Amino acid sequence: MQPKNTTAPPVAQEPSEIPNKIPSAFIYYTVDVRTPVIRQTGLPILVKALAVELYLALSVEFPAPKFEVIIQACAADAEDRKSFERRASRNKDLIISCRSADRPGYEYLARLGQYGEYDPRHPAPQNEEVPFRGAHGDSQ
Repeated sequence: MQPKNTTAPPVAQEPSEIPNKIPSAFIYYTVDVRTPVIRQTGLPILVKALAVELYLALSVEFPAPKFEVIIQACAADAEDRKSFERRASRNKDLIISCRSADRPGYEYLARLGQYGEYDPRHPAPQNEEVPFRGAHGDSQ
């Protein structure tokens, strides 16, 4: 044991108690858009394939070299998983529902309100070559 530090208060001399908590975490992804001035972080995505899909859609809307679109892998505490799952589920539905638009990246951003208030009565032009549409993949 180390000698006591007589100049420190008694609380500082006591060893801190380490909780018996097993650390646990999960991985999620965000698709971020960077410029030399600002970085816009996206919503959480739990499936890497969806992150890649969104990356490809946003890369068309934000061409290089002026913009840089990146997929960021992040870790979060398992205690926050329910909150992340709720937000990621909404984001997943949004990404999937924009697949059939002519410009999926633009439609995704419009639905997030990046271009002002979104009016669902005026949907985006649809790409007729996409066989499955919507969040459930229904064929039309």
